[in-house]
Parts: sequence; C-alpha cells; structure tokens
Amino acid sequence: GRYKWINRRYEKLFGVTLEEITGKTALDIFRGNPALAALSKHTFEADLESVKSSEPIYAKPFRQLLPDGRLRDFQRTKFILRDEHGQPTEICSISTDVTESQAMEEALRESAAQLRESEARFRNISERAPVAISINRISDGTFLYVNPRTNAFYGFGPGEMVGKQSLDLYQNPKERTEIMAEILQTGHMNDREVQLKSADGTPLTAIISYARIAFDDEDAVMT
Repeated sequence: GRYKWINRRYEKLFGVTLEEITGKTALDIFRGNPALAALSKHTFEADLESVKSSEPIYAKPFRQLLPDGRLRDFQRTKFILRDEHGQPTEICSISTDVTESQAMEEALRESAAQLRESEARFRNISERAPVAISINRISDGTFLYVNPRTNAFYGFGPGEMVGKQSLDLYQNPKERTEIMAEILQTGHMNDREVQLKSADGTPLTAIISYARIAFDDEDAVMT
C-alpha cells in the first residue's frame, strides 16, 4: 500500500508532495487526520480485494473531506498493473472531481421534481375549472391536453380530443394559421373572437385568449 507516484492535482488537493509521499502509506501521511486516516484504512482493504479482479473497478461517486476542510465528490476508477508473469505489482487509482457535475445533476433533479409538482397543480386546477382550457402544439395544432370543460364545449367524450388536430375545429383553418403567426411574434393574444365547430360540425363562436408556453418539452399554446 505504499505510494510510488502522485500527480500535481493530488499534491494540491491533499497538501503533500511527491517527495513527501513516495514510499509511505496513506495511513502514514494522514495519521493526524482521523477522517482521512479511517478512509485510507478502508481504501487499503478495498485495494486488497481489487487485486483479485482482472477488470477495472469503477467505484460509485463518493464524498471526501479534504485537509483544508472542503467536501468534494469524486468518481474513482482502479486497475491492477501486473508484471510479465501476470503477478500484481501496483494498483493505479484515477479519481475525477465530479463536485460541480454532481451539483448540476442534483439541481436538475430538483428542477424536474418542481416541474412535476407544478404540472400536477395545474392539472388539479384545470380539471375543476369552470372554463375550457386546452393546450395544443403550435407547429401542427395537435392537442396535448384538454380539460373536461373543453371536451364538453366541443362535444367530445373524455380522452377523445388529445391527439386530434385543432385545425379541424376551426371553421376556417387559415384563421388558426394567422393566430399562430401572431403568437410566435408576441407570445400571447387576448379575447379573440373565433369561429369554431363542434365534433359533429355544428358552428360555434368563442372568445379565446392564447398564451405561448412550454408543455412536456413542446412549443405549445394554451387557450
């Protein structure tokens, strides 16, 4: 378990030099730091087990307390170096500092959780709203979400509208094209009188407000 070589990054992180550490064990170096000494003992025991393996050992990310008191996250890979007879001679350990990437992943997980919570709240409110609320893809008008009042307004049953084209519900499909062109420029439109038609073709007139949103990673419009 004696060190033969370390790189400059190791020197900087742990406050030791190659000259100071060569020929010593981790326990020798970190004896005055109980946390690092305990970790060194555990690492050495794991190294003894790794000698039995002929494949690289990929450790899960682990958190380590550095001598300066900072906590950093590392991903470690170890592999055995062998002589011409196949006998193990050294263990090479490569640790990558993944603190920033781990923090970014955690932030993304939190953001995704918050997004799911927000969508759940939206659906809870929308499902009980006394007005029609729908979301359709801007590019082709495909309905991505409709609430019960929207189904009732157009005369569709539950679940029938999602996947259908909103263009088919305009008396003049060009009207939607014109509206979407403005939405792409301004992001919203309020109280537009629109000529629509129901599931059976009955003409309908509605006052609709439009807002451009992102929904399930889609560029969409909510009405």
